[in-house]
Amino acid sequence: MRIGQVDIPSQLALAPMAGVTDAAFRQICAGLGAGLTCTELVSAKALCYQDKKSRQLLRPFPGERPFAAQIFGSDIPCMAEAAQIAIEASGADLLDINMGCPVGKVVKSGDGAALMRDPEKAARLAEAVVKASPAPVTAFTAVSGVSAVGRRRSESICAGAGCSVWIFIKRDLLVSAMWMYSIIIALWGGDCKGGSRKKGKPVRKETAPTPSWDKAPQHR
Repeated sequence: MRIGQVDIPSQLALAPMAGVTDAAFRQICAGLGAGLTCTELVSAKALCYQDKKSRQLLRPFPGERPFAAQIFGSDIPCMAEAAQIAIEASGADLLDINMGCPVGKVVKSGDGAALMRDPEKAARLAEAVVKASPAPVTAFTAVSGVSAVGRRRSESICAGAGCSVWIFIKRDLLVSAMWMYSIIIALWGGDCKGGSRKKGKPVRKETAPTPSWDKAPQHR
């Protein structure tokens, strides 16, 4: 697969997950076959205010290629400025716009998944980021289940602005994190269903919470 001039050598890409996809986790996943990695979501406002901790989230591990830096926000001028800062600070091959985070404090600010409530603003934001970014731009959004309507809506918003779209079709971020951990455990020779690796001990099943606009998934 190719995005702009960036070749992705594998069909497996690591989705951005807050509090999970730090540099160490990305390095593990890249070593296990992920052809594209992505940072945690980083606040555009924090980057514009020169917050050092936020910039640290963008640091790649040695030799990380290709990888994407993800930013979130809804203030269009700030997002455009943050796009430049994110690429300059990280050296990332791609810039990703978060349009899918359902966490309450993110959505209440009009960021993340809240952008799907205002497609026209989302399109203007994407267009501004594409113009400002030195790297190709993608957008990450989420739909509940395999929704053709949601998929077409997201694609039209981003394609019209000149960026590609990643559509996340899992129930919530907890499921994504559990699946990625399960893949790693399986490749290391463990039990891909989770729980203990000891023979004969029952596997504890995890139940993902019902996704909500105003309530973030609880990571355990």
